[in-house]
Formats: sequence, structure tokens, C-alpha cells
Amino acid sequence: MTSIWSHSCLAMKTARPAGAGAGSFLGAAVFLIFTGSALGQPVQKYSRLTVVAKRAELKIGTRVVGLLHRGDTFAVQEIRDGWYWVSEIGRRGWVRQRDAMPIDRAIRFFTEAIRQNPTAADYAIRGRLRNMKGGQIAGAIADFSEAIRLDPSQAELYKERGINYYIRREFDKAIADYAEAIRLAPDNPDYLALRANTFREKGDDEQAIADYSSAIRLSPSRWQSFEARARLWLNKDEYDRAIADFDEAIRLNPSPELASLDWVGRAGARLAKGDSEQAVKEFNEAVRLSADDPWIRDYVRGSRAIAWLGLERYDDAISDLEKGIESSPRQSGFYAVLAWTRAACPDARYRDGAKAVENATKAVELKRYPNADREAILAAAYAEAGDFDRAVESQKKAIELAPPNEKSHFREALELFEQGMPYREQHPDGWHPGFSFDTFIQ
Repeated sequence: MTSIWSHSCLAMKTARPAGAGAGSFLGAAVFLIFTGSALGQPVQKYSRLTVVAKRAELKIGTRVVGLLHRGDTFAVQEIRDGWYWVSEIGRRGWVRQRDAMPIDRAIRFFTEAIRQNPTAADYAIRGRLRNMKGGQIAGAIADFSEAIRLDPSQAELYKERGINYYIRREFDKAIADYAEAIRLAPDNPDYLALRANTFREKGDDEQAIADYSSAIRLSPSRWQSFEARARLWLNKDEYDRAIADFDEAIRLNPSPELASLDWVGRAGARLAKGDSEQAVKEFNEAVRLSADDPWIRDYVRGSRAIAWLGLERYDDAISDLEKGIESSPRQSGFYAVLAWTRAACPDARYRDGAKAVENATKAVELKRYPNADREAILAAAYAEAGDFDRAVESQKKAIELAPPNEKSHFREALELFEQGMPYREQHPDGWHPGFSFDTFIQ
């Protein structure tokens, strides 16, 4: 699903150190690779560093052209004679090496600073660094909690702790923190959008729609909120409202590549309304708009392939999936959907057990983490190939991996395989893999 990804992006877009100037955390969204984590390891180009001085001057020649504040992060572009060159998010200049450290060393620096003189600002900085380091969510929550205890007036601190609760899927705690951030800063649409994301993930679509609507009232040019609300209208089968919101998202989005995702969403709404002719035109336009962005292109092409399957245009679907594999040979989603088509297609002309097993095996190998749907697709492929022992084995794996509320659906297919029968996707109510946004995300 999209929610965690969009939540994290919004977090990176809005976060900043307590008490620091605007934009101080924005660099985190630009370079995600940093080296020099061990004490004494030399800083290299693209190392991610954190300012530990109270302030660090940016210089070009002898001129001071800007300031970085304590806790600001940046990626090194060049290293020369005791200076680092910074060039990102509108900041350019040389910074003294003594004013900044790699992430691990900076965490130790702020730990010592807190030991000597605990402040909300330093706890907040260390919490952000722990987030950047990864795998330290509990420590980050503890840091933000202590920062809040020392200074409960800063909305950003509640927001950042809320993001960590969201990542841990402690949605009620995240919602409570966002509510406090909204109370402290009622004119900030980002806090409303973050709470809306959490309500959406929790399954409370009504409250999510209300929060997105409030965010839109505060910031009518916010295309992300229109897009998110449109997808919720789709969930509620409110297709005209979804189309209207996708219209606005497309109009406001400055990036044609990103807007192609909304073309896909709008095409899906039209398809659900029965307007397949217009839906096909919009899927085609989405493919055209996304051609220059490999990440988005995969999603858009894969989505069109799934639409072709729904329209029983199997030749078109297979063509899109094979072209997707040609351009992105390590994209698990294309293999998965192609395997499912070759294993379970209602039209026997398109079924091919041997190719289905080949495609499904590749889909499982390329997926970065165990996945119930991928195992179920492999099971269906084995069944189509007549290898029911392996089909049963893979389907049992799928059941183990499936969420508790979905296990019964997977058991239906298991019963067929145990009886020596293949699976066919005969009607909309039958089980089928959860092909969605993250099907084509690696």
C-alpha cells in the first residue's frame, strides 16, 4: 500500500530540529546513503553528516552565504583542506569539518551533550538521528518523549513522535500525538494530513476524509491531499467524487511523472463506473507520462496490465507484463501477475503451467521479503502444471504468511489443490492475489 511511503515522505518534507530555522531537515530526503559511521572512519563523498556546532557558516571564498544550525544534516559533495562542500535544497557553500560529524559519531556527541546539560533541542536532534540511522525507533520515541517533557509547547515534537508510533503501527498513540500537534498549530495542514494517513491505515475512512478535507481547506493547492482523498472515495465506491479529486490532483501536480499516478487512479474510477473506453485512454496517457521515470513507469504499466485483465484483454495484459520484464528484469511484480495469468486465467488459451511456474518462481526469488500472495501464485502455478504436492506445500506457506483475517481465503485454494484440482479465477468473488500499489514496488 501507499500509506507508509507517503507518510514517510511527508515526514521528511516537514520535519526540522526544535528551535532551528526552516528547511533544516529537508536534506534527509535527498541523499539516503551515508558512510563513515564508525568512529575514526574517514568521511567520503556523499557521506551524510550532522552539524554539531551551535551554528556553522556556509562560505564561498571569504563570503558568508548562509548558516547551518545544530542538528542540520547534509551530504558531502567535495572535501578539501578541512572543509566540506554542501550543495542541496538551496544551500551551497563550504562548511568547516570541525562543525559536523557522521551520524553515529553525532549520536554519541549528543548523548554526551545531554548527559552534561539535557535540553529538549538535543533530545529531539538525537531522536531524528536515531530515525535516520534506522532500527532505533524505541530510542527515538524515548528521546522525543523526553523532549516533550522538557518543552511541551512544540507541535513538531508531537508530530515526530507520532510518526514513530505510526511506523510501529501504534495508530491510536500516533493519532493522539497528531491531535496535540494540531491543537498547538491548527493552521498547519501537514499535521492534519499525517493524522488522515493514520486514520486511513487504521481503516477509519470517514475520519481520514474529514482530515484531508480540513487540510485542503487550509492549503487548497495541496495536490497530495486531493489524491489521498480520491483514493478513499474509490474505497467507498464514490466514483464521481474520486474523479473530481483526481482532476484536481492532476491539475495541481507540477510533475507529469507523479501526475501519471493520478491518471491511473482516475482511469480506475472510470473503469469501475463502466466507462472502459475513457479508462483505456487515460491508462495509455499515464503510460506516456511516466515513460522517463523507471520507478513510476513500472507501477503505471503494471496497473494498465491489471486493467487489461479485468477487461479480459489478455493479449494486451501479457504484452504489457512482458515489456515490463524487458525494461525492469528484477521487478517481482511483473513476474507475479504474469504467472497468475498463465496459471489461473479463465481462458484456457492463455494458461501455461510450465511458464507459470517459471514466472512465479522468479517472482518469489526477487521479492525482498516473504509474501503470502507470491507463495499462493506459485501454488496456483504448480497446480496448473499438475504438481499438486508442491502446490499444497506452497499454499500452506501462503497460509502461514497471510494475515489472520485473510487465511480463510487461502484455505479455499488449498482444498482444491488437495483434491488435485487447479485454481481458476472464474468470477469477481473468487480469491485472487492482492494486486495493488506495492505489487510493482521493489
